[in-house]
Amino acid sequence: MIAGVPDAASGWTLAYRHAFDFSRRLGSVLANGPEGDVLVVKGAPEAVVAQCVSSRLRDTIAAMEAPDRAAVLARVQGLAEQGLRAIAIASRPCSNTSEAPPPSTLATPMWQSPAASTSRPWAASG
Repeated sequence: MIAGVPDAASGWTLAYRHAFDFSRRLGSVLANGPEGDVLVVKGAPEAVVAQCVSSRLRDTIAAMEAPDRAAVLARVQGLAEQGLRAIAIASRPCSNTSEAPPPSTLATPMWQSPAASTSRPWAASG
C-alpha cells in the first residue's frame, strides 16, 4: 500500500509495538501522526471484531452491535468458503501516550475492516 502512495508514511512514527500474540490472535502498533496518535490493531477477524465498538464506512461511523459483528464474521466465512483468507484491521485515536499502553488497552479498536488476500491453492475447503 505504501509503495502505491509514495508519501503515505510521511509524518508518521512508530511509538510502540505489541507483536502478534498467537494466544490473543492479534498484534498492535501505536503510531504518532500528523493528526495525533492512532492505535492500529490487526489480526484474526474473530479476535479483532470482538473488540470493536463501532464501524466506519467511508466518513460514517456507527455503533457496532452483536448483529453487526455476526454479519462481518459471516462475510469472512464466505471469503473462507471461496478459499480466501481474511484479516481484520481496526484503529482508533489514542490519547495519553506518555507511556506505552498495556496490551489490554491495545485490543480496543473502534472500527474494523476485513481484507481478503489471495489464498494458497490448498486453502479452499472441500
